[in-house]
Formats: sequence, C-alpha cells, structure tokens
Amino acid sequence: MQPTKFVLPFLKHGSHILLEVENTKSALLDANKQVKAIKTSKEFRIAAGLRSCRLWINEAVQKLSDKYSDRRVVVDHDLLYLYQRLLNDEVDVGVT
Repeated sequence: MQPTKFVLPFLKHGSHILLEVENTKSALLDANKQVKAIKTSKEFRIAAGLRSCRLWINEAVQKLSDKYSDRRVVVDHDLLYLYQRLLNDEVDVGVT
C-alpha cells in the first residue's frame, strides 16, 4: 500500500518534526553535560516556544530539576524576551 499524493506532505512534515525532536533531545543531552561541567552557575536557561513547552519541554525540565535539585532551571517562552536572551548569549539551549 502506497500513500496518496495528499498524504505525502503530511508524512514528510511528520518526519521533519520527529527529526527536530531528536535533535533537541541531543542538544539537551549536550547541555546536560555542560551543566555537569559548569559548577559555578546555579541557573540553567532554556528558550522554547510555547507549543514545545506544552508538548514536552516542561516534562523534560521536571526530570532535569529532579536530577539536579541544586540548580534552578528556567524556561523562557515569551518571544521578545527569548530573542533578547538569545542575542545576549544568555540561553543554554534554544528550542523552536
């Protein structure tokens, strides 16, 4: 059975979303290593879109907070504030 020409764009889009989720997980794992390496900073900042927060970021942050209870995890999702933090290099991980 082959997908129709109407379904193909949705399948392609779904694959792209899954790829982005995997890339984000990888970035969070890399950032996790940075958290271990940086002992002076007590704050870990994640910039993420509101949709990502609703879908899965909040759950990931909870797990990170449980694992590193001595650190504060902050999620920015206000767009203007998020861009300002990105430009000032104050964000550890950016998720769109």
